[in-house]
Amino acid sequence: MPLIRIIVNMICFLASFEGYSQYQLGMRLENNSGMYGITINPNQNLFTANKWEIHLGSAGFFLSNNYIFFKETNLSRLIRNSETLRLVDQKLSDKDNVVEVGYSDNSSSRFLQARAFISGPAIAYQITKNQTLGFFFQARSGLSASNIPNEFSYNKITSRKHFEPFKASPFNGAFMNLMEYGVNYAVKKEDFYKNSLSFGLNLKYLRGYEMLFANSLLTYDHAVIGTNDFSMDRPKMAFGYSSDESIFGQAHGNGGAIDIGISYVKNGKNNDIDYKIGFSLIDLGFVQFNRDITSYGFVTDSTLRVFGKDYENLVASDGIDGVTNLFINNSLAQKGDLSKSNSQRIILPFSMSMQFDYKLKKSIYINALIVQPVTLSDISMHGIHIIALTPRFEERWYSFSLPVSIVEKNQLKLEWRLAWAF
Repeated sequence: MPLIRIIVNMICFLASFEGYSQYQLGMRLENNSGMYGITINPNQNLFTANKWEIHLGSAGFFLSNNYIFFKETNLSRLIRNSETLRLVDQKLSDKDNVVEVGYSDNSSSRFLQARAFISGPAIAYQITKNQTLGFFFQARSGLSASNIPNEFSYNKITSRKHFEPFKASPFNGAFMNLMEYGVNYAVKKEDFYKNSLSFGLNLKYLRGYEMLFANSLLTYDHAVIGTNDFSMDRPKMAFGYSSDESIFGQAHGNGGAIDIGISYVKNGKNNDIDYKIGFSLIDLGFVQFNRDITSYGFVTDSTLRVFGKDYENLVASDGIDGVTNLFINNSLAQKGDLSKSNSQRIILPFSMSMQFDYKLKKSIYINALIVQPVTLSDISMHGIHIIALTPRFEERWYSFSLPVSIVEKNQLKLEWRLAWAF
């Protein structure tokens, strides 16, 4: 009975600086992925051959953006020199700790996506041949910023003439740390020919820890008025943050979420399939932050000016409170309608997903996956758009896969993954 699934992950090609594919594409969609696969489709646990399954743990990290990149370097070099790393606009030295930074220069709006997780333990039990019940735990961290106007890109903003305004369309960003405690239930109905229709559900209780968000809600005129100075003409914005500076130190809120999935399997005999089609809703829920947090909203009919010299004396210990107080006192002052609240709801990165798994021949499969984010609120984490094609060789005790994916519609990634169980 395979109790522990071990993953060896090697990034072979990166079109951006990344270390983790959000859904561990090749691994979560195998026939025996079990509890490791329920974050893609909650009924995935039905297709394992085991009466019991124990998932001891897994971890991952993902970072993707279309704004900044590092030239002529790699992840191991960055980690090796993390304490003495120097990032420069132009290469001034060939030393190992000096890395040149490049900036994208195209017409696309800018985005930033980062995810990290530590999951486990998780356990599942096959109640009957066609029913499973499981319990899982996960610590999650997420950062997303989307629709950032291209005019804010480094090359454009630094070369723009002073006092020359441009339209800044609405943009948003959010960060959140949370703990997730969940229960999984899945059931399937088979016909005489071993074709089946499956349903799965994850119910999740959430504990929210650190959070931060900032949104620009209307298009406004933005202008550079000095080297470190800018103006905003009649903006409408909202922002908020938690007061605790430690990571996962104090819970600031609670929430809940559900994942729902259905699948149709053709000829599911002897823990194998001819093909499988699935659809799922992922992370439909929210965290309500209401302890030691501050949320602001403001709208003004005049022009706000921000001067860099006002912030020169800030130190790290001043934190976000220090920046906020200076902005309110020096820039906003009496020029707008400022609202303040001690409660804020942040929506999870809700997404819809479709999966298709097809057996080419014995032990050889190919899988197609689409993950489409859905925005439910201006104040939310945004999901990651993924299209992936994954050929794999799979036996009960081990597997090898080659995921090829397109992340956020423009970043190609090729990986290989090896897993085995004992």
